[in-house]
Amino acid sequence: MMMRKKCMALVLAAIFPLQAQALGLLEGYQLAREHDPQFRMAQAALNEGATLPGISRAQLLPNVSAFASRSKINGSQEAPNVLGKVTETPLDYRSESRQLQLRQPLFNVYRVLDYKQSHLKAGQAESEFDVEQNRLINRYLASYLDVQLHQQNVRFAEALVASLSEVLKFARKQYQLGEGTVIDVNDAEAKLAIAEARLIESEGLLAEAMQGLSSMIGQSSGAIHAIDPRIKGLLAVGDDLQQLKEKAEASPEVRRSRQLVEIAEVELKKIRSNHLPTLDLVASKSYSQAESVSTRNQTTWQNSVGFQLNIPLLAGGQLYYQGEAGRARLERAQAESDNIRQQVQLELAKSYHGLQSSLRKIDGYVRSVQASEVLVKASRKGIDVGVRTTVDLLDAEEQLYTSRRNLVEAQNQAVASWIRLKSLQGELREADVAELDKWFVAK
Repeated sequence: MMMRKKCMALVLAAIFPLQAQALGLLEGYQLAREHDPQFRMAQAALNEGATLPGISRAQLLPNVSAFASRSKINGSQEAPNVLGKVTETPLDYRSESRQLQLRQPLFNVYRVLDYKQSHLKAGQAESEFDVEQNRLINRYLASYLDVQLHQQNVRFAEALVASLSEVLKFARKQYQLGEGTVIDVNDAEAKLAIAEARLIESEGLLAEAMQGLSSMIGQSSGAIHAIDPRIKGLLAVGDDLQQLKEKAEASPEVRRSRQLVEIAEVELKKIRSNHLPTLDLVASKSYSQAESVSTRNQTTWQNSVGFQLNIPLLAGGQLYYQGEAGRARLERAQAESDNIRQQVQLELAKSYHGLQSSLRKIDGYVRSVQASEVLVKASRKGIDVGVRTTVDLLDAEEQLYTSRRNLVEAQNQAVASWIRLKSLQGELREADVAELDKWFVAK
């Protein structure tokens, strides 16, 4: 038994080197923000989305361009003279031209709508970032709680193995003194073997959970903080379910779905605006020297200001089919928005009832742990006075172990449901993780 525990400890130490301090909830979340690739992708997408209004706005502002060319012309020109005879004239000259042009859109509905749509897309990028941030918090917390659960289970399993080992020693001693039976010894040995198997299983699950958390934060997680039993006061929800459903309209998922509908609506308007004329103000200043064969001995300076009108007449039905596709995309976005709103409402109700159920379970399991601890003490004393047997003590120890495991699982489920509720209401921020971190203590 001791050899097996030492080997397991060496394996865990090799995979997860011990840290000077246990990993706190907030500390691990900050590491996950820096390391998690999905979150870094969302940050890049947010930065990209912030540039879209500037890009679209530039299409509405004056566009100034410059052009310059210089060429060397060699060759010959054949043309009839005044007598009608064809003569050949050698060509050897330089041609040069320069132009400065300004174009200012005056009437362009498509570009105006594109500018409006760019703000919607920037807002969508912010909503996408909020969604991914919520997902990161949920994924990180689930991984952290998983490690915390298995870490506690290992502690409980070790305590059970230690207690059952003492019970087995006592049963053997009683049997040797003729005051116990071989059945008591066999029963203690069997339950100790089961407890040792549970410990091995718990240690394996802990190693897997720690590996998952380490991959998320980019370093070895080591030991982590455990939930303060008094956390139940933080997790209480004051609003009823209907109030929470109303708040869920501000959740990032619902907000993003509405923005996608608005984007699809503007996209359809953009397609329709292709039927409308466009009007630009065009001003230019140009200089040319020997621009062509006929003007090779001429130099021209020219200033021009005018309007350019473009009227679409026929596009072979392209705009019609683009409009049909745009309407289909709008209908799909509306259906997706309705579906997401329904899913959020269902998830919110599920998390709300799950939280209430977990809080009630915590109360019950706290009483169960307290009663089991009393039962273990009473069984030990009962054996001393002859009113209890080792079988009673074995049962009491197993009941205490089960009650402790159930309590930790209920606490984890309550925290996960509380976080999910905050997320679905659009209220989940890093400050909530910081507040939650106060209720995780080093053990």
